[in-house]
Amino acid sequence: MLKLYQNDPLYSAIMANDNEAAAGLKKKGEVLSEHIRYMLTHPVGSLAVSNDYSYAWFGHIEAIQKMNDKKLISVLRNLSFELGEPMYCSGSYNWEWSTKLYNPEMFSCVLDCFDCRKMSKKWVWKKILDMDMPELAAIAAEHGWLKMPKKRDELIKYASDNGKTECLAWLLDFKNRRCNLAEEREKAEKRILRELNANPDSVTEMKKLWGFQTREDGTIIITSCKKAAGGKREISVPEKIGGKTVAAIGAYAFSPFASRISAEGKNFRREISRITLPETIRIIEENAFAYCEGLEGVNIPGGIEKISQRVFSSCTSLKKITLPDSVRVIENSAFSYCKKLEEINIPDGVEEIADGTFSGCLSLKEIHLPDSVLILGAYSFRYCKALEKINIPQGIVLIENYAFSECMSLKYISLPSGVKTIKRNAFENCRNLKTAVLSEGLEEIGYCVFMHCKELEKLCLPVSVRKISNLSAKSIYAGNRLSAAAASDCVIKKEPPVTPFNNCPRLTITVYKGSYAEKYCKRNNVPYVVEEK
Repeated sequence: MLKLYQNDPLYSAIMANDNEAAAGLKKKGEVLSEHIRYMLTHPVGSLAVSNDYSYAWFGHIEAIQKMNDKKLISVLRNLSFELGEPMYCSGSYNWEWSTKLYNPEMFSCVLDCFDCRKMSKKWVWKKILDMDMPELAAIAAEHGWLKMPKKRDELIKYASDNGKTECLAWLLDFKNRRCNLAEEREKAEKRILRELNANPDSVTEMKKLWGFQTREDGTIIITSCKKAAGGKREISVPEKIGGKTVAAIGAYAFSPFASRISAEGKNFRREISRITLPETIRIIEENAFAYCEGLEGVNIPGGIEKISQRVFSSCTSLKKITLPDSVRVIENSAFSYCKKLEEINIPDGVEEIADGTFSGCLSLKEIHLPDSVLILGAYSFRYCKALEKINIPQGIVLIENYAFSECMSLKYISLPSGVKTIKRNAFENCRNLKTAVLSEGLEEIGYCVFMHCKELEKLCLPVSVRKISNLSAKSIYAGNRLSAAAASDCVIKKEPPVTPFNNCPRLTITVYKGSYAEKYCKRNNVPYVVEEK
């Protein structure tokens, strides 16, 4: 949290409601950092891989909870202004809004500053009517919450049935002032006729099985899978609904962790064994199949270019996935914790294996990365305990934090000359790793990179290495959350720093005479032998 805040003085000034300080920073050209912008405009689940993000997010929510209404409104409006786009309406705000949302000023602020498309408008409308507050109804209407005649008439009936006279009078007046009843009736009749002409009973029957919406381009997006025809566990997504092409699978469409579904619905989704997608699909949104624990097979249509974040996360029965050549992007944690995944291809053209992509894939033994891959993200193969073979493409310049940590079956790794930096804990606890080939061109080795690699024997540090980072013993104690007394005791005893090769009992490093690596090993009592260049 502190790390992100220190890098963003404008955000800190806005959160403190210090308008004078914020104005001074803006005058100097200060803007919100990309980290803060991402945190405020994206789902909190997408931040889970990064502890920095997670701490910052919970710090943000904690700060908001302590603000009074006046300050909170000012802070939210200033943040929204600086972002230039709506903030993401995360569920983390709901606890706070449950007590404050129905203040008219706060309600107006929330609707102005947040992307409220996924807010449960039905629940909010019920609360407005139950409190009989027409001023809130007027604010909601100004933000387009009464565009649908059917919804408006349902609200009128609810207000009438429950004796909410103030809201009832306002809704009736709104209907008389804003609506052309003859035009509405004509539109409804035309819509019904189009559906019947396209395919009699199709739309009606499909609504029993699927939640779906029409996109701006006229195609259909599947937003939820309600049930399977005949109670089957093998699902086929239709190519068309009501004459319109099905082109997208929405976020959480099949996931049992979607919001507002029954316990029965959750169980149904967990038991789906196979999903067949039509070739018309071009987009699969985040978390679409996440936590479908029984899913054994799904096809990815040829036009898909992006595998969205966490789309198959925790599909614990999935053994094989084939990605089409059209795929160019694989986002964070796309296949994380697919514990039975044994086989997957990465198409040529993919440039990044993002953070946590294959983390926790316990059965993945081998994977080939095409030459197009330029980035291996943090935690990308962490906990792949069966991984025995992987190639590192020449274009990769950085091995990120924890990229291969806990890969217990990895015995050999070779880094090409393009790799300049190996970041902290990259190969930590690879207990069967015997040989690591570090090519000339490597410049930096981070904290604890090979720590606990107990079988590591062969390692040659090239002349190009200019930095090897140690971690103080005190930091290790603190990281393991041991007592302050234990950490202090370790300082008193002057315990030596922890090198990247800590607890590698078989390792004797080969270094070149006169190199930085030779001096480092000598200074830190790391076993080594010298070789003439």
